[in-house]
Amino acid sequence: LMKTQTVKNAAIIPTGAKGGFLVRSAAGGAPSATEIAAAYRTFIRCLLDLTDNYIQGRLVPAGGLLYDPPDPYLVVAPDKGTAALSDLANEVAQARRFWLGDAFASGGSHGYDHKKFGITARGGWECVRRHFRELGRDADREPLAVIGIGDMSGDVFGNALLLGQNLRLRAAFNHRYIFLDPDPDPALSFAERRRLFETGSDWDAYSPACVSRGGGVFARQAKAIRLSAEARAMLGTERDELTGEELVRAILCMEADLLWNGGIGTYVKSSEESHAEVGDPANDAVRVNASDLRVAVVGEGGNLGFTQKARVEFAMRGGRVNTDAVDNSGGVMLSDREVNLKIALAPLVEAGELSIGERNRLLDAAAAEVTAKVLQQCARQALALSAEQLRSQTRLFEFLDLMAALEQEGLLERSLAGLPDRETLRRRRPAFLGLTRPELAVLLAHAKLSLQHKLLASSLPEDPYLERVLFEYFPRSAAIPEPALRNHRLRREIAAVEVANEVLDVCGATFVSRVQRNTGADAAAVVRGWLVAAAAGDARRAYAPLLAPGSPRAPGADTAVLFLVERALARATAWVVQTQDPAATVADLLARYARIAGYLLGQLPDLLREPERSRFEAQVADLHRLGLDREAGIHAARLQHLLDVLEIGYLSAELGTPLAATAEVFFSVPEILDLDWVREHLAACAGEDRWEQRAVEGLQEGLVYARRVITRDILLCWAGGPVEDCLRHYAEADATQLSAIRALIDDVRSAPRPMLAPMVVVMREIGRLCGRG
Repeated sequence: LMKTQTVKNAAIIPTGAKGGFLVRSAAGGAPSATEIAAAYRTFIRCLLDLTDNYIQGRLVPAGGLLYDPPDPYLVVAPDKGTAALSDLANEVAQARRFWLGDAFASGGSHGYDHKKFGITARGGWECVRRHFRELGRDADREPLAVIGIGDMSGDVFGNALLLGQNLRLRAAFNHRYIFLDPDPDPALSFAERRRLFETGSDWDAYSPACVSRGGGVFARQAKAIRLSAEARAMLGTERDELTGEELVRAILCMEADLLWNGGIGTYVKSSEESHAEVGDPANDAVRVNASDLRVAVVGEGGNLGFTQKARVEFAMRGGRVNTDAVDNSGGVMLSDREVNLKIALAPLVEAGELSIGERNRLLDAAAAEVTAKVLQQCARQALALSAEQLRSQTRLFEFLDLMAALEQEGLLERSLAGLPDRETLRRRRPAFLGLTRPELAVLLAHAKLSLQHKLLASSLPEDPYLERVLFEYFPRSAAIPEPALRNHRLRREIAAVEVANEVLDVCGATFVSRVQRNTGADAAAVVRGWLVAAAAGDARRAYAPLLAPGSPRAPGADTAVLFLVERALARATAWVVQTQDPAATVADLLARYARIAGYLLGQLPDLLREPERSRFEAQVADLHRLGLDREAGIHAARLQHLLDVLEIGYLSAELGTPLAATAEVFFSVPEILDLDWVREHLAACAGEDRWEQRAVEGLQEGLVYARRVITRDILLCWAGGPVEDCLRHYAEADATQLSAIRALIDDVRSAPRPMLAPMVVVMREIGRLCGRG
C-alpha cells in the first residue's frame, strides 16, 4: 500500500504515508462507534502534536526537540476506513487552531464526497476507455462483457458499473456473495444495479426477475453450488458442482472483455510467486495466476488486486493493464484539489469577505469544473502510458539510463519497484519488446517525483509565467481573486507539480534527461524551454482533443499525434535552451516569440515550398483518415515547423529584416541543397543502437545550424529587392562548393538503404560550407 501511495502521489502536491490502527473495545468484541470516534480523536491529536503550525501568519514549530526542517503541511485523506470520520478530524484540527481548518481532512460535510462524485471509478474508466480505444473498440457504446470484484453498494465498484448502460455484467463476487448472470439484458440489469447502488444493498438483494436463465446469487462460503448449463458454458467448465471458492476462481478465469476490480484483497499473482509471497492469506484459496486470465482489459479501481509481477505477466501475454496507482488516482487528485481550493479561500473567510456558507456554495459551484480537471488528468496519464510503451520499444536504452539515474538519486530501488534489469530485458526481448505498461507506470511516476524535486529546488516556480499555471489549476467558477492565489502557501508546489506532470505526460519520462544530455542544461532550464515552446506553438490545441471521449479514432491515432507534438517540442525546447538568454524569463521569451510564432504557423502551408507543402498536406490527410478532426490535424502538422518559425523570428530580430522576407528565404534554403531530403534520410538512419541515435541527433542539430547560417548569409545580401535575386546570388557565389555537395547527396541517395557513415560525410561538407567544418 505504501508503494502504491507513493506512486499515486506523483500526480498531486504532497508526499504521503499509509497506515492503519486497531481499536480495542473495553468490553471485548467489536468496538462501538463511540469507542472508534474516541480512538480516532486521540490518533489525530497525536499527529497534530508532531506537526508545525501557522498562527496569525507566523510559523510555530511543534513542541519538543526538532529533528527536521519546518513542515506545517499535514492533511488526512479519506479511505474506506476513515471516510466517515473526516468531520471528526476537522473538528479536532479546528479546536487545535490548526491552520488548515476544515481543509485538514478532505471529503467531510463541506467537501467533495468521493462516492457521490464517483470520481475514483470515473478516473479508472478513463483508463479503461483508453485501453479499449487502442483495441479499436468503444467502451462507452459497445456491450462489453464484464466480470467484477465487489458489489453495487461500494463506491468504486458501484459507480463503475453505472458508467455504461451497455455493460453486460456476467459475474461478480465480494467477500459474502457470488453473482452470476450468463446472458444479461443490458437495460434491465443496469436498472437493477442502480437500485442496489441507491439502496446500498448487497448481491443477495438482486431481484431474481432481473437475472437471465441459469444465473443467480450464491453464498461464497457454500460447500456445493449446482451450476446450470448456461453457467457452465459461461465459465468454460464441464463440472456440474463447485464450492463457492472454486466458483470464484472460475469467474476470475472466465472469458470476458473487462475485469473490473472494485473490492479488497489480492486475487491475482504471477506464475512465479507463491501465495505466501503475496501476503494476503484470506484469499489464498481463490487466488489465480495471471497466465490463467482470459480477459482483454483489467481496470484496477481497488488497491492491491494484482501483484505487480502479475500485472507484468498479464501485460506480456497481451493483456491491457496499468497499475492500481494509475487507475484509481482520481480520488487522491480530487482530495488534493479540494484541500488547495479551501486553502485559497481561507484568507477571504478570515478577512470577512466570505462567510463559511458562501465559501461552501462556491465549493459546490466549482465541483463540476474540478471534477473535469481531475478526469482530464486521468485521461492524460492513460494516454501517456500508451505512448511510453511505444517509445520503450525503440529507445529502451533511455529508460534504462533513467532507472539508473533515479537509483543514484535515491528515489528508486529497482527490485522493490518491480522494474527489470538489463538481463531480464535481454531474455524477454524475443517475446516482448520494451517495457510493459505496469512497469512504465512506476517509472513515469518516479520520473515525475524527481522532476518535481528539481523544480522546487530551482527558481523556476518564481517565474512570472508560472502564475498562469497556478491560475489554471484553480476552477474559474470559484472566482478566487488573483492576489489570494499569489499568496497561496503551496503556490510553488502546485506550479512545480502541474508543470512536471504535463511535461512528462506529453513528452515522456525520458524527455527532460534526453534534452539535458544533448544540451548540457539542468532540468529547470529544460522545463523553462519546454514552457516557451509549448506556449508559443499552442501545443495544447493539438493534444487536448485527444483526452476527450469524442468520436472513436483509429487505434494508434492518438499516440501518432502525441509523437508529432513531442518531436516538435523536443526540437524547439533544445533551440530555446541553446540560443536564448538563460536569464530571460518565460514571459520575456514569449513576449519576443509567441506572437511571431502564432502568426507564421497560421500562414502555413502557404509559406512552404514544394515538396514541403505536399508533405504537409499529406500529413493532414493521414491524420484525418485516422479520425482526427481536420482543424486539430492541421495544427498538429503546423507544429512540425515550430522550430522553423522560432528561427525565423530570431533571425528577423537579429538582422533587422522583415518577417516576410526572412520567412521566404528560410523556407527556400532547403531547395539549394535538398536539405529536406538530408533531414528525412538522417531520421531513417537512426536505428535502435543508442550510439547511432545520439550521432543522428548531433547531425540533426548541425542541420539546424546550417540552415540558420545559410539563411543569414543570404539575408545579409538582401537590399529590399526580390528574394529570388539573393538566392540566385548566393547559389552563384558558392556554385563550386554547392555543386560538390549536391553530387555527394545524389551519390548517397542512390544507395539501397539509409546508412549513417555517408551522412556523416555529407554533414561534414555542409558544415564546411557554413564555416563549421
